[in-house]
Amino acid sequence: MDTNKTTDRWTKEINDFSTLPESLQLEINKILETQENNHPLAIKVPAYEDHESLEILLIIFEDLVYILENDEEYIETYAIDYSDINFVELRIILLDSYIILNDGNITKKIFFNTSSEGFFHQLIEKIRSNQNSNENLQLNYENIDYLEEIDIKLYNYSKYALNFHNEIVDSVYQNETSESDFGSSITILTDNELIFIKEPNKDKQPMDSLYGGQWLYIPLNKIVDVFIENDKNESKFSLILHFKDGHNYSIDYDYMTKSSFKDFDKEILTLI
Repeated sequence: MDTNKTTDRWTKEINDFSTLPESLQLEINKILETQENNHPLAIKVPAYEDHESLEILLIIFEDLVYILENDEEYIETYAIDYSDINFVELRIILLDSYIILNDGNITKKIFFNTSSEGFFHQLIEKIRSNQNSNENLQLNYENIDYLEEIDIKLYNYSKYALNFHNEIVDSVYQNETSESDFGSSITILTDNELIFIKEPNKDKQPMDSLYGGQWLYIPLNKIVDVFIENDKNESKFSLILHFKDGHNYSIDYDYMTKSSFKDFDKEILTLI
């Protein structure tokens, strides 16, 4: 195996901007001139031909991230303020993973090699700590303790995800079944955020189920409406979330979970 070719696909931290092409240096200098912090976290994400994804440089500050797309002929720069973000989705797959950021104006989907996922957890932590002010609280996990007995992996994922909250309002667990393609998932409603964590189906996606998963974080103050929509064949139903700017997000569930939802959508409406 060509080790150099493999590591070329890894996301790497950039500590010295002078090692980058001059066109990128010029764009970075413009950004740094507007910021007090001249030493942000900078990571370079290689281009992914399989996904028609350009080489990307992320300049990560405490309150916003700059996304520089390098097309060799030109550089397109996007600035996303953390306070504007409607949702963050992180999907970890065996080799090729991705993160999605939506701020109401743009949706950016960035593919990366899974070996580099730690950088993107850092970005998500900065986003969520900026959006939620309840740092270092002693949250009572009583409302999700039932998970410890039935799905220890999702229980641990949930405890990791439940930072910045005063209260767990409600949660819905979906068990994996052999009759459907759905994997196990947990949807957690807190006092200021909706969290969705899903594992791949072990029978249909055996390798991804070992290493993969999906994490979705939605601040409640970005939601303007929510409702449940049934599939015509009653094989699934969807939780539809609408945001202030006309964007929406849909979370699909196995229809067998429907009875567990009860008034979950109404609970969200009372908090927004």
